[in-house]
Amino acid sequence: MNETEGRRAARLATVAFAGLAVAALAAFLLSSILKSQASVLAGIERVKYFSPNGDGERDVQVVSFTMDEADDINVDVVDVDSTRIRRVISGKAVKKGDRVTLRWDGRDDDGKIAPDGEYSIRVTLRHEGRSILAPRPFQLDTKPPDPVVVVEPDNAVVTPGSQVAFSVRRTGEIVAPSFEVLRTDLPEPQTVRELPGQVGLNQYTWDGNDDSGQPVPPGTYLIRVRAQDAAGNVAELPALPLDPRQIRGRPGVTVRDLAVQPPATPARSGAMALFRVDARRRAFSWKLRRVGDPKVLRKGSKAAGKTSFEIKLPYGPSGMYVVEVTAHGAVSRVPLAVQARAHKPLLVVVPMMTWLGRDPVDSNFDGVPDTFDTARHVPYPRLFGYPGGLPTGIARDVGPLLAFMDEAGYHYDLTTDLALSRDEEPAEDRPGVLFLGSPEWVSPDVAEHLRTYVKGGGRLALFAPRSLRATVKIQDRRLTDPTPAAPEDALDGRIGDVRALSNPLVVFKEDDSLGLLEGFAGELTGFTQVEELLDPGPDAEVATAVGEETTDLRPAFSASTDGDGVIIRVGLPEWVSKLADEDPNVQQLTYNIIDVLRDARPHARGAN
Repeated sequence: MNETEGRRAARLATVAFAGLAVAALAAFLLSSILKSQASVLAGIERVKYFSPNGDGERDVQVVSFTMDEADDINVDVVDVDSTRIRRVISGKAVKKGDRVTLRWDGRDDDGKIAPDGEYSIRVTLRHEGRSILAPRPFQLDTKPPDPVVVVEPDNAVVTPGSQVAFSVRRTGEIVAPSFEVLRTDLPEPQTVRELPGQVGLNQYTWDGNDDSGQPVPPGTYLIRVRAQDAAGNVAELPALPLDPRQIRGRPGVTVRDLAVQPPATPARSGAMALFRVDARRRAFSWKLRRVGDPKVLRKGSKAAGKTSFEIKLPYGPSGMYVVEVTAHGAVSRVPLAVQARAHKPLLVVVPMMTWLGRDPVDSNFDGVPDTFDTARHVPYPRLFGYPGGLPTGIARDVGPLLAFMDEAGYHYDLTTDLALSRDEEPAEDRPGVLFLGSPEWVSPDVAEHLRTYVKGGGRLALFAPRSLRATVKIQDRRLTDPTPAAPEDALDGRIGDVRALSNPLVVFKEDDSLGLLEGFAGELTGFTQVEELLDPGPDAEVATAVGEETTDLRPAFSASTDGDGVIIRVGLPEWVSKLADEDPNVQQLTYNIIDVLRDARPHARGAN
């Protein structure tokens, strides 16, 4: 270091020392002033935290102190910058020893709630012309706690009665949290267990039982937390009603004995079909049957720890099969569509996308089943979480109709709407397409394809209410962006809501060239619900109509012509159950529908 640099360093050291000395002196003087000021206000009492949010819990700050001097005083609430927020006392005469009590509702001089933050009381002695800042500030806090529940990954799926370990964060250190376990795969969430917490404890265990001490049944569950902070703000998270988009952490628990994942698209007869199984690492056995036939066609078993199996399918005609898996007393049945190797004129479509979209499985463990009603997307293929495995309605709406067709000797191709959407089973080279069950969702591409198909001469039948009235997009292994049901279906028909029915259904209009009512006695009785066609669409015309005799032309059973094609709609939810009960009119009309789709002339099948 040269001489010039040495002198510069010495000057800097001198300046730094002087600065420190000045700061120390200022701090000493400020401390002395505050002590002097504080001595005027004795016995200061206040609540350290308050929350003026109107919930009845610590909504008002109450401050009291004793005056050691007599004067006329103003009292203000000030922020950390000593800016006045609210004058709470003005020109009050006090004597030495008087106890002053004030209340602040958290509002500023304009009547608005002040921002969250630190505030103090400032007392102005009007005669002395000086102000005193009370030394005990307090916090205005309207923001509730933000607790998060995280179920340990190994406990996200458990068997009934198993313990579930979970942790919780950000519950505060003043008030003990509490928890409730909700079952969420019901029409409305149901509380099954309430659990107390402890202040400062972050790790907890739910024993898997309900409040009566019994293991909860298989289903989807969510652990909800209630936390309260020092200001009295309360958070109950996730909030009700549950919105999966707002759920944070990992509060979900799936209680499961057994679940099976079937193929989402048809398997070929004679080929291998792969199934995934969650048997909770226990041994399981399986059986294969064709719908409507009790005969076991294939069976096998797997040792504990196995998570999949394959079935060598029999050769033969297309059809719906049921695979039954049994593990440790639990039974799950799932559907399997099998497509024959030789194509037939009639294509039958089962609603796999609706089955997937209604499947009550919590894929991301947020505690809410991922369905088209609650999620922006669902994965496929996926485990079927339906009670017993089979999708809702399959035994009522799909199985009996396919068994009827098999018994009648109809040969058909069988596919899923997902395969149709992926162009795995095109419809163009077939005269007719029959949708079974309730295919509520359809991809926009398939909707356009079906309209073109009908206008070009194709014949299409829908056998259940709510068919093809909502859309869903198909991406790689995901069904995304499901929409709610629209008033119009994918074929531009405007459809009414399902309503009660008390009168017989009679013929309004008949097109003899179709022969759809061939052999029909002319009246349908015993139905209690109906979904009517209000308008066939801008380019369509109702050719055959059966509806309630007290209404105008609003058919529940109809055939509409659109271009060169035909659309048959059966808006009667009880149709397939009456078919299973061998109602002669329902049987005859079902024969006629299938014949029209096959481009065959319907004919009477027996006395009605």
